[in-house]
Amino acid sequence: MELRFKELDDLVREVASLREELASLKAKINPSQEWYDLKQACQLKGVNYNTVISNHRYQPNGGMEDAIICGRRWWKHETIKQWIQVTDEDLPKVKNIQLVTGGAK
Repeated sequence: MELRFKELDDLVREVASLREELASLKAKINPSQEWYDLKQACQLKGVNYNTVISNHRYQPNGGMEDAIICGRRWWKHETIKQWIQVTDEDLPKVKNIQLVTGGAK
């Protein structure tokens, strides 16, 4: 019986820790900032930019930007807010498709 109470206490502590982490992430998002580029989005989520840019599945909206402004890809505040909460388990179970560009063969 004691073991179950210890496990329950551990779970309660873990949930409290996750709540604090989520609150911290929410605080980092600036509601007055309307647009985010991929680097800014990765910093907010705390993920490696190079990993995210190399796999569109990891990007906000599956790699589909909300707009292209001055030749750069941008996502809206709401899109980034939702993306921050996405885990790998939430991603579609699709193999990463490498795009092949024309070049020297």
